[in-house]
Amino acid sequence: AAVSSKGFLAFGPYVTLTPGLYKAEYLLKISAPLGSTVGFIDVSINQEPINRREIKGTADKLETLTLTFEVTEENQGKVETRLFLDENVGANLKYVKIDYANPPKKRKFKEVLFGNKNTRRQNPEVFVSKNSPLKKGYFAILAATDGKDGVHGIFILNGAGKLVRTIPINDSEPDLKGKIEKKNKYLPIENRFPHGFYISKNGDILFNDGDFGNTIRKIDWCGNKIWTQVAQTHHSIEVHEGLIYTWEGYGIAVKDEVTGAQKKMILLKTIFARNEEFGVFNTHVVIASGQYHVKDPTHQNDVEPLPLKYAKAFPMFNPGDLLISIRNLNLIAVIDKDTLKMKWWNQGLTTRQHDPDWQADGTISIYNNKYGRYPNLSFSEIVSINPKDSSYKIIYSGARDRAYSRMRGKHQVLKDGSILMTMTQQGRVLAVDKNKKVVFEFINHYQEKSNLVVSEAIYLEPGYLDFNPRKETCTQK
Repeated sequence: AAVSSKGFLAFGPYVTLTPGLYKAEYLLKISAPLGSTVGFIDVSINQEPINRREIKGTADKLETLTLTFEVTEENQGKVETRLFLDENVGANLKYVKIDYANPPKKRKFKEVLFGNKNTRRQNPEVFVSKNSPLKKGYFAILAATDGKDGVHGIFILNGAGKLVRTIPINDSEPDLKGKIEKKNKYLPIENRFPHGFYISKNGDILFNDGDFGNTIRKIDWCGNKIWTQVAQTHHSIEVHEGLIYTWEGYGIAVKDEVTGAQKKMILLKTIFARNEEFGVFNTHVVIASGQYHVKDPTHQNDVEPLPLKYAKAFPMFNPGDLLISIRNLNLIAVIDKDTLKMKWWNQGLTTRQHDPDWQADGTISIYNNKYGRYPNLSFSEIVSINPKDSSYKIIYSGARDRAYSRMRGKHQVLKDGSILMTMTQQGRVLAVDKNKKVVFEFINHYQEKSNLVVSEAIYLEPGYLDFNPRKETCTQK
């Protein structure tokens, strides 16, 4: 690039980084003579200068310039680095990147011995820290397994990272394809991505078999069928007072937990109609025609009723009010369970978010994917927002651990302050303790340079299950 007048050749990326020591790195060549001052690079946080250095001519040879800076709890905010050149300076900038000045240490992993896998795939790997507070519970991980008995399945690991059981997910049910084709187009299991699951205290498991899928199913701890309902359900599953809440197509399906029978359907268009005085739902609408101008204008991905046990922490809402996430509107909202009127919403705090959860302290935690970041700064985060005043804070930043999922993803805030996160597209599960130190990591290795996706991980607290998973024996029916 040639600069004919004084000005900035590069600036950005305006991202918030976790506390730590970083470096801004520029690879460029400048036609000016060696040693001549031709400009500067600098770094600021929230527009406050942090560091700066002069740029010298390189006589048209490539050179790497670095500038270190520190992010602390006190100065944490939007980071900007800039390259300024004087008048009539010829320059060619190859790249700008921000990286750690002191990269995190590599963790020591051990293989998860998955004996029923196809030979083409490697074993998953797991790391458990010596000081992990999660060693007494169990991890349930819904993932692509490439097992001999199913493309997908659920890994059950104890808190020390040892594989206790693998529960297969497949289409072995007799005439399942025929049942589906009577209602919808059948999607082969290889083309589906089970997305969202729930484990009851007796070990029964609910899951949506795709996104959109063919069915919602309930199986026991051994993988045996309890019931199957043909439905294009997708994303998260929540159970509230004996009822299942999940998205089915473009509506909220409410189903009986015992039988799977449909109890209610709340259409998304009905929610829109009840709230047409607000502009949050027409972001992708051509106002004159009322038609959407994008293929997937909403992409609804979560619904969660307010539990009675948390009601006192949310005095502005009623038990059963619905917390929803609409990804492609960057929208989190709370809907009155009876009138469907919006009681509260926040739009734009998150980018293509998933999995908002009610918390006991009166806040809502959200998996913020942060879709569309720069490749070398791609990371997701968990944010907490207080609906009383819409104040928010980042309770975990994935920057330090390179934790990122461009789409999908789940999280779980645990009783002791630990956070469990699913980085779906990295094929990775990560848990940090209350001090944000990594205490557990699972990587779903496939081959040398690739991982299989992980849909969701759930931590089963000690005593949650009514039985001992290590002693439970199974018979396939």
